[in-house]
Amino acid sequence: MKKVFNVYGHDVEFTTCTAIAVGVDENRQSALFVRDLTDEFGNGDGVVFYDMMPTDSEEAAMLLNDCGVDTDYETLNTVQF
Repeated sequence: MKKVFNVYGHDVEFTTCTAIAVGVDENRQSALFVRDLTDEFGNGDGVVFYDMMPTDSEEAAMLLNDCGVDTDYETLNTVQF
């Protein structure tokens, strides 16, 4: 499932996935892949280890602030959609 929310003036796409938090927990977990749609090179892509899709822009912003976004390339390499 994909949803796009406007967060801090940017369209941010959230996609359900699974991933491994490399170096933290080697078990595959439910997560959300996060992509800033204005970032043409994907430098801001990341994973939020949270299993529920936000319902609105305010909730999306809180999720990004509270849960943190894992942008480590090793973690990103484990993402499965």
